[in-house]
Amino acid sequence: MHEVSPEHIAEAEKHALLSHQHGETTEKLGKALQAQAGQRDRGKLIEEYGKAVQEHSQAIRQHTRMAREDDENATEEYIQAGYEHVQQTQKQIKAVKEYSKYMQQQIEESKQVLQENNSIDKSSNL
Repeated sequence: MHEVSPEHIAEAEKHALLSHQHGETTEKLGKALQAQAGQRDRGKLIEEYGKAVQEHSQAIRQHTRMAREDDENATEEYIQAGYEHVQQTQKQIKAVKEYSKYMQQQIEESKQVLQENNSIDKSSNL
């Protein structure tokens, strides 16, 4: 079987820690969004994605630890860490897409307010 280098394992561990931080940030963003009017469901969904990112990151760390400790199964554990990485990335992408929808909604609402204000300004100048 192919041997997994300690450097690759170390990089996977570093990435898992960064991913965990991203998951925490995503979870906090979701909680904050829930306080916005009309955004409770979207905020809850983003919070759940953040929690899932953290769970997958934890699984990556477990698999990389096992890869480091169990030479016989290192390749399999490293592959499992890669699988968890894919799952974690998919959840992060879903969270970003949901937040993008929210931001697009905010932009559209802002445009509408600006148009209304411009209409008021034009009519008051007459």
